[in-house]
Amino acid sequence: FLLVMTIKGGEFMQFNEREKFATLRRRKRLSMAEIAREIGCTRQMLSLFELGDSGMRPELIEKYKNCILKHSE
Repeated sequence: FLLVMTIKGGEFMQFNEREKFATLRRRKRLSMAEIAREIGCTRQMLSLFELGDSGMRPELIEKYKNCILKHSE
């Protein structure tokens, strides 16, 4: 899954799925602590995952995505 966004100056930026959900979380103003609490992991683990430095278990990744998607803007 790849999301392409137009940024100032007409340049394009590509996001992978992890970056897409991290951006969506911030746009919805959801804190890492709030998401971590809801999905059952630590804020630190979530931070590392969003930075691409952690391999979260697939079931936690699904919970993370679902948690972000269920919150309205």
